[in-house]
Amino acid sequence: MALNIKFDETQFNCIFPFYILINSDLVVTSCGKTLEKLFPGTSQKFFLANYIIKRPELEIPDFWSMLSLTNQEVVIECSNPHRTILRGQFEFLESNQQLLFIGSPWFGSMEQVIANINLGLLEVDNDEIIQYANHSFCVMSGYSQEELIGRKASALLARPESMEIFCEKNELRKRGIPDAYELSVSNKKGEHRWWLISGAPNYNNKGELVGSVSVHFDITEKKKLELEMKNEDERTSHISAPEEQLYDLSLMNSFSRGSDAFIRKVVDLFCTQTPLLVDEMIQAYESDDLGQMGALAHKMKSSIASFKINSLTTVIQSIEKAGKEKLVLPDLKDLLDLTRSTIHQVVTQMRKDLREKMSDEQGD
Repeated sequence: MALNIKFDETQFNCIFPFYILINSDLVVTSCGKTLEKLFPGTSQKFFLANYIIKRPELEIPDFWSMLSLTNQEVVIECSNPHRTILRGQFEFLESNQQLLFIGSPWFGSMEQVIANINLGLLEVDNDEIIQYANHSFCVMSGYSQEELIGRKASALLARPESMEIFCEKNELRKRGIPDAYELSVSNKKGEHRWWLISGAPNYNNKGELVGSVSVHFDITEKKKLELEMKNEDERTSHISAPEEQLYDLSLMNSFSRGSDAFIRKVVDLFCTQTPLLVDEMIQAYESDDLGQMGALAHKMKSSIASFKINSLTTVIQSIEKAGKEKLVLPDLKDLLDLTRSTIHQVVTQMRKDLREKMSDEQGD
């Protein structure tokens, strides 16, 4: 249930010193004083620039998808030097159309956090010999700890096409460089899997490089879906496409977990805020403020993706690029006019569809 409350910030700080208040632009409008001391300088900044939602995983981390996380446990990692972990939940404040995160630090070990969100943790020495693997990594790879420890990681897991990447990443660790990448591997059964890996050099108490530590997430299903979509696009590229629908709520439906109230809420927010955003973007263009125009186009991209308004995808990208690079494209005014007219059509159709749906429900 959404909260329809207003609160005094001083009083609220006493009760929830680790709260985060986020507006629809994903800007942190305020946060708890204790959190501010632990992670200073994040207020009035873009939320995703300083915080990472570790669980549940979001396909598109925007306001609409974050709205779907209300009333369930959420794990957030702060991008401060201590990588503080917060555990709590989001609530929607109807009075000011903002998201409120109420939580507290998770002072367990990072290994416990990783285990709880099903990430595989692997530690190897400078020669890639496995020193430690957590339970999640054993499940992902199909090997037991006994089968893993003492074995060379690349020899055990790499597919032929991945050997070069294994060597490159090992050299980066020896130079003290962390990074993240996707890798094709084979599990114990010989099955082809795709992992998203974040690796970093590992040092002992004397500051000596002793190997590396990496966190692994299985993205095989995601890669399969991407391949299927690519094959489908290639298969149908020569077929004349039917008239494209204005928008699609399938992604919102997946976020809503069956809640019609959630769908009505996000549609109402979109219909209220997006036309205003388009007007601001056009005003910025007319004022020769291309940078602001591009920034506003960037803000619109997540909404366009979330509601699958595919006819505007490349249009918004072109406007954003023109603003970012200060390019006065000959068709820029046409692109802005197309954006305004399309959003008007989408909003009109959304409201019509919503009225019809509510009328059908009342009739039932």
